[in-house]
Amino acid sequence: MPAGRHTRTRGTAQTRLPWWAAVLPALAFAALFALLALPVPEASAAPAAAADGTASQSPVAQVVRVVRHTLDGWIS
Repeated sequence: MPAGRHTRTRGTAQTRLPWWAAVLPALAFAALFALLALPVPEASAAPAAAADGTASQSPVAQVVRVVRHTLDGWIS
């Protein structure tokens, strides 16, 4: 049984992204840049010397605490 011939289509393939495919990475980059550009609160600069027990917290809990502190500074 002979194989069929494959014919090429002449033209370009066009792909359209949804709006969120461009906006979400841009927002994530902006949030990361804002967190890196802002000064670090004193308690998270030296977690071993902190009196509130942050030295025993996980890194994720420390990041959440820094983000909350940053957002509290923006809101108030």
